[in-house]
Amino acid sequence: FGISWQHYYIQSENLKFHRQMALKLISEKKAFACFCTEEELEAKKELAKKQGKAYRYDGTCEKLADIDVLECE
Repeated sequence: FGISWQHYYIQSENLKFHRQMALKLISEKKAFACFCTEEELEAKKELAKKQGKAYRYDGTCEKLADIDVLECE
């Protein structure tokens, strides 16, 4: 592809940084934790398929209040 790598990065060596950034995004409401089960998501995908629609996550967990998120964890 014409890419010459100058450095190798091992993501697991940066877990603390990644966790800090994830928490920052969550606190700024730019990301959210999803507590939907695989079964729930699969059911939503199947429903969309039956309706002839492309599946798109409906934001169920994005809409949770902070207190509800704490209870889910």
